[in-house]
Amino acid sequence: FIAVRFGNVFGSNGSVATIFQAQIEAGGPVTITDRRMTRYFMTVAEAVDLVIMSAADAASRQSGDDYAVYMLDMGKPVPILEVAETMIRLSGKSPYKDIAIRFTGIRPGEKLHETLHGEDEELVELGISKVFGLSTDVVEWSDVQVALTALQQSAKNQDKAAALAALASLDRAKKARESPHQGAIPKTAGQAS
Repeated sequence: FIAVRFGNVFGSNGSVATIFQAQIEAGGPVTITDRRMTRYFMTVAEAVDLVIMSAADAASRQSGDDYAVYMLDMGKPVPILEVAETMIRLSGKSPYKDIAIRFTGIRPGEKLHETLHGEDEELVELGISKVFGLSTDVVEWSDVQVALTALQQSAKNQDKAAALAALASLDRAKKARESPHQGAIPKTAGQAS
């Protein structure tokens, strides 16, 4: 299987632009969690192109390739405050005067600055303009396939405990990869190496 990683898709359901538009049409306020917040953006057309290009590339690649996640080069992150102010102006109104902007505070787990890939992921050049593969050492894809098969079977059997066990197996696989010597017998004092 393959996956694509998106930034914020302008015009999609739940996107910040769609939420801001509804807030502007309602007369405000436009709500932003923090004035310093930045995010990456892409258009619906870019999202569709990424899915199509990723599927085509995946169909032609070798089974030993070490990436299954595709990502678009979305350029530099954009300040959310700038998006809100621009959208208010484009609606023919003035930010802070006609439409208030209210800062609500960062929610638990929310990041000020979005990251596109983790420290354990490496960008892989694919030879496709503005599209990268992501190589990750988090879990082996074979472990994911086994877990998905078990998850599918547990869903079919409506077995919640088995479904949770299938998901937990991925966490165990990840921890085993992060700590390959986990479970090894520790050496005692004076024991030779």
